[in-house]
Parts: sequence; structure tokens; C-alpha cells
Amino acid sequence: MPGFRENSGGRREAVYANGWPSCINDLQAKQLRLYVNAQVGANDAFLKGLGKSTDAVILMNYDQHESESEPGPVAAQDWFETNLSRTLKLISQREDYLWHW
Repeated sequence: MPGFRENSGGRREAVYANGWPSCINDLQAKQLRLYVNAQVGANDAFLKGLGKSTDAVILMNYDQHESESEPGPVAAQDWFETNLSRTLKLISQREDYLWHW
């Protein structure tokens, strides 16, 4: 993405989530799609921004338990489903959402 810098400080998420419209038209003109990754713990505004400005969001829905937490599954079924439901509600605001399946 033009102008994106990994170390852009507190603005990094806002730039990442909302900066894609500057290039998405160019990609679509070439029949290309823009897919981006999002962490499961991302805040609501960030996920909404991704949903509005990209073709698809790939949810990294894992790491419920890690080396710094109590032992447990990487992604328990109920935890996974709760995160997926929350994220779908946030990013499925696009009018053409169902057509991408």
C-alpha cells in the first residue's frame, strides 16, 4: 500500500484499515482482489474499516492460549465461534457480502 509504514505509531491500525481505498480501484480494474489478515483481538472500528475497504478479511482466529497465558487449547470451539460471529457482524456490512461466497 502506498505510504504505509510498519512503524507509523498509534495511527498504524487506522492507516491499515482505511488506507486501502486508494489502491482498491486499481486492483479491481485489473480483476484482482484484495484480501487482508486481521487478528482476532482487533477492535471493532478496525474490523469495520477492513470490511468496508477490502474484498475479504481473513480472520486469524487462534491463540486463545499461548506461552504467556494459562495452558489450554489454541482455539476452543466456543471461543472460535464467538469470535467468528462477532467479526462477521462487523465486516458483513458490505452490500455485496453474500456474492463473494
